[in-house]
Amino acid sequence: MDETTRQSQEQKDGITIRQYHHPNDLVHIQRSFVDATMTGRGSPYQSGMTMYGAFRVIYIAVSLVAFLQILPSFLAMRGDTLVMMRWTQAGIGVLCSLGSLYMWYQRRQVQLLFRIFLDEGMEGEELKDIIKTYNLHITESGTCLSTGPSNFWVAEIGGEFAGCIGLNKNLRTDATVGDVRRLFVTPAHQGKGVAKKLMTTLTLHARYHKLHALEITTSDYNQAALRFYKRIGWKVTGRTNYHGFMILVLRQELKVDID
Repeated sequence: MDETTRQSQEQKDGITIRQYHHPNDLVHIQRSFVDATMTGRGSPYQSGMTMYGAFRVIYIAVSLVAFLQILPSFLAMRGDTLVMMRWTQAGIGVLCSLGSLYMWYQRRQVQLLFRIFLDEGMEGEELKDIIKTYNLHITESGTCLSTGPSNFWVAEIGGEFAGCIGLNKNLRTDATVGDVRRLFVTPAHQGKGVAKKLMTTLTLHARYHKLHALEITTSDYNQAALRFYKRIGWKVTGRTNYHGFMILVLRQELKVDID
């Protein structure tokens, strides 16, 4: 194991970063993947559903109805004015209906996106066979060691699983760029600096293996993650197609150590 990885695994602030242990860590990773995606504080699924929440449509509709109830008292209700008001009410009713349909459609899209994401994560090879995906060498004790740039780490707090992160070098032909994968923190340990320590460990490992840049993808709904990435220097560079959904691509350039 390289020295930078050893340093990054030192326990600080109660957080320990260590190598993935098979099979003990697998069930915790899979369970936490679902929890962090769907139910955690500021989880991307909850953020997406709130963004298109029905309460916004109801609020707009109620406000418009109240406005239309008050407006006639300020107007001289005669002939053509009354007709105009009726047409206005009808138009607003149509707009509210269209707004409701739009919100319903967008919420269905959010549900579809995360259903695909969860199915891919739980049924795909990546979280079913971490050893193969990240080219790890498993020891007799179950501890998995990296055999190159790809690696997978686990965070613990007080001996309890707190999160994980992976660096996959097998997803592209460019030998100088690595992909950050499966970074998530359990809801119980969010806000404690776990994600930052996981990312620091991965970055040190990537620099040791002479990678020049890292990339990660996420959805617009993952606002908590986006704020975190931008705070530590990641920049949005574009979008990519994910099963018909255009998601964000972020990149961080690395300062490579020169021997």
